[in-house]
Amino acid sequence: MVTGPFQSGPSTGTSDALKTRIRADNGVYFKAWSQDPQAFVISAASFFDTLRKAKTIRPDMTDFDVLQAKVRTAGLSKGTSPLGQLDMADVTAIASIFKEGYINGMDWNTTLDNKIQSPYAKIGGPTFSKEISTALKRIDKSDATQRLNDAYFKTFGTYPTGEQIEKFKNKYNAEAQLQLATTTRTRNANDTGTSSSAKTKEEISGEGFTQAEYETFLGKFLADNYKITGKEESGLVKDTITNLKRVYKDNMLPEPPINELAQIATDIVRTGDTGIQEQKMTAKITAIRGIAAKLYPGLKDSFDAGTDLVTILNPIVQSANNYLGTSFDKSNPIFSQVLNYNDGKTVRVMNASEMKSFFESLPEFNTSDAGRAKGTSIANALRDGLR
Repeated sequence: MVTGPFQSGPSTGTSDALKTRIRADNGVYFKAWSQDPQAFVISAASFFDTLRKAKTIRPDMTDFDVLQAKVRTAGLSKGTSPLGQLDMADVTAIASIFKEGYINGMDWNTTLDNKIQSPYAKIGGPTFSKEISTALKRIDKSDATQRLNDAYFKTFGTYPTGEQIEKFKNKYNAEAQLQLATTTRTRNANDTGTSSSAKTKEEISGEGFTQAEYETFLGKFLADNYKITGKEESGLVKDTITNLKRVYKDNMLPEPPINELAQIATDIVRTGDTGIQEQKMTAKITAIRGIAAKLYPGLKDSFDAGTDLVTILNPIVQSANNYLGTSFDKSNPIFSQVLNYNDGKTVRVMNASEMKSFFESLPEFNTSDAGRAKGTSIANALRDGLR
């Protein structure tokens, strides 16, 4: 499917400032008039290098690739080389577009969009022909290496093997070809006034590899062609496992074995879509807090709001240790009693007064400064510690 700038409507107007810039003496558009096509492309090399680095038109293609694709889409070039690699047919076509841009004071992208949209366009429509779509979507070894290297490192913190790159290239090109395939289906159509039905055939042409389909393809390939070990040093998998471990720890839950964490990370990678990956990660963290909420039902609202157990527990532990002169760890079972206090009506966290009475019932209170002083109020200490 082709959407976005490739299907923008025809444009006939342009600003005076843009016209002035396009028609500047010795500018790139001017050079298209003053030189033959080959010399023009050579003299404008730095301009085209800028286009090769920019992605201002489509997020999935460089501006140079868009230029090259559009001259082919408009029927101006019969070039067959991979995008990013000009052949002579492209050179002549690109030079002609910049000449027209100079005449009309119009940038190359708008000029090409108008040609593609025009009823006089050689291919007669705003979308890519199947041949152009195929040229756009197939990748060679260099493309496969760059794409998979980038994705692999961002995901796993390492790079793929040559065998994996070759496998990726072959699977990608096979899927791209499948996306462009034309299929025929037969459907029944009732004949008017009869009880019989007629069968009609219709052809459905594939729309090509969309960005969403590519992300899904890439996510599945990554998930199926890498075994997570838990020893990754960077990347999405490392971040995912680290965050999961933290949430289990911060809610005082036992950490699952690495194979379980690896499976969660693999499922997240498999989606391929950043937004869905974030949603799945958020859902998993929420599920972990849900486990903690069953152990501490009085804190359910806090867990539902995204608060971890240690955020609530640490101030209570600190206050108790300050008051009793102890060094209790937060795993001490006395704190479960504080957090799961049953008042006969509900299970909740003790308030300051209830904590005072509870801590003073512990044997440690008798040897504490507070116990010896007997007149020291626990309420102030707890209030200060809980601020």
